Amino acid sequence: MTVDLDTVAKIHSLDCKEISVNGSIETLDDYVPASNFFTLHSDTSWAPTTELWEAVVAQYKGVSFVYFAEECGESIYVNTDITRIYFPERYLLEICGDAPVPEGWYPNQDKPDYFDIRKYFDSFEELNSYCVTLTGNDFDTFEELQTYISGLFDSEENMVSNVIEFTEE
Repeated sequence: MTVDLDTVAKIHSLDCKEISVNGSIETLDDYVPASNFFTLHSDTSWAPTTELWEAVVAQYKGVSFVYFAEECGESIYVNTDITRIYFPERYLLEICGDAPVPEGWYPNQDKPDYFDIRKYFDSFEELNSYCVTLTGNDFDTFEELQTYISGLFDSEENMVSNVIEFTEE
């Protein structure tokens, strides 16, 4: 069952004209009564609906929230969980499309016919280790890895190649 976000706003007597309510709650799970913790998954367009959730949470004493939001079309990649308890992911690698696999890639395994990589990583070390197995290259910094991956398929159509570091804003 999905619930429209404008319904959430109305239940909490919030003005739908002042706050973005475009989207819906898709799932509500992982409720742990002893910790008062649950996970809510919502699907929205173009930007996270943080204003809505801030207004809802403000109505309840002692309640706070962290969120993990992605909108690749708008280059929004946010993870506010600085403790890494609920959302440990810090990096996203995505390489998708039908361009030829570069020479030297997949050094110890069969090369695929196309790319379909979308993986999350909790640390740079974990991301770099995966990229070493993929490309045969070891990267010293995130910026070096990002420049390499992002520049791979600049001239190719039907290709996406990004490595993203989530912000904490």
